[in-house]
Amino acid sequence: MKSKKIQIGVIGLGRIGWSYHCKNIMKHKHFNLLAVADPVEERLLEAKNDFHCQTFKDYKKLLDCPDLEAVVIASPTHLHKIMALEAIKRGIHLIMEKPIAGNLKDAKEIIQKAKRKKVFLTTYQPHRLEAYFQHFSKILSSGIIGEVYHIKFGRYRFVRRNDWQSLLKYDGGQLSNTGAHVLDQVISLLGPDIKDCFCQLRLVAALGDADDVLKILATNKKGLLAEVDINMATLNDDYLMEAIGTEGTVKMPNNKIIEIKKLNKKSLKPIKLVSAMASEDRKYPKDEYKTTQKNIQVKSSYSVNFYDDIYQCLRKGKEPFIKPEQTLAVMSLMERCKLESKKIIHSKL
Repeated sequence: MKSKKIQIGVIGLGRIGWSYHCKNIMKHKHFNLLAVADPVEERLLEAKNDFHCQTFKDYKKLLDCPDLEAVVIASPTHLHKIMALEAIKRGIHLIMEKPIAGNLKDAKEIIQKAKRKKVFLTTYQPHRLEAYFQHFSKILSSGIIGEVYHIKFGRYRFVRRNDWQSLLKYDGGQLSNTGAHVLDQVISLLGPDIKDCFCQLRLVAALGDADDVLKILATNKKGLLAEVDINMATLNDDYLMEAIGTEGTVKMPNNKIIEIKKLNKKSLKPIKLVSAMASEDRKYPKDEYKTTQKNIQVKSSYSVNFYDDIYQCLRKGKEPFIKPEQTLAVMSLMERCKLESKKIIHSKL
């Protein structure tokens, strides 16, 4: 009989595996960090001292722990598939880091085999879980700015990436890195059925051979347009998330404040269409109108606790907040972006 606490392991003690997964598992009353795996001996020693769990250099030995129920795969992306399939063979539930795999084919294989073996699977997509995005989404759904027809996402900074995530052989690049976060938000707002897609990938400042600048345009079947700018080679350090609707805009200059600007339709004076070629007094058309504007704080209560959600799924039979089919839609859009871009344009610093 399974213990009340979920016995979980973590493969990969790098940035996200250590700082998010291990530490949040340790704090959660419904989980026990049974074991961790990493090829770096110093990290294992650190985990043994800090978490008092079993440690393994070989991830397969972790997967063979008798009481293990679930595992987080937080290794570099190119290792996700082989590790996930080993876990599935053993019937161990999967919590995958994003992106779930390096390509759509591998993602499909992981998801299909997990389904056949009745293995629970979800992907950690933190930016969809966070309060700022949930609050933003609820405002758009309320209809306060009318029909939303254009959503913009911008992530900007300057950094010369020189780690494994700057290398294509490890499935690196900003499309797979920051792009996996933003495209998950795009799918959440536009839905899984993307009609048209444009993508340009560029390499400017990173030391590897993978993209660090990208532009994506995507539309759904209703014509809602998502515009994505990710640039890790710019001195512009702004943050942007903005929705444009028929009656106003919703803008986030950061992830704490939401600015809502709404058109007062009653303030619009009646006008008529003029089809004459000669403009009266050679003047351009202009409008007089009134708007209302308010800034609101993001409600922290809108955030979704990832490990609470997993507990509810594994112990109460709940559907995961981040479903495999949504992950597959993100991977499908990423694949289309790669095909659309054809190649990475080099504009080296």
